[in-house]
Amino acid sequence: MGTSLIKGNRLYFIQAVVVVVVVEVVVVVVGVALVVVVGVVVVVVVVVAIVVSSSSSSSSGSSSSSSSA
Repeated sequence: MGTSLIKGNRLYFIQAVVVVVVVEVVVVVVGVALVVVVGVVVVVVVVVAIVVSSSSSSSSGSSSSSSSA
């Protein structure tokens, strides 16, 4: 009786450890994905800003249309 209770507790402990590990892995993956997405967005914004500034310096007509959009 006691051994079965210990085995049950051990099984529950193993399940809890597995759940914690899975949750941690998911959190890490989501965090890395968020960092990658934020990095890509920052790069895109910087590239767009550079392109817009270079195009607006070359021609003044396109700068007004791009700024309104």
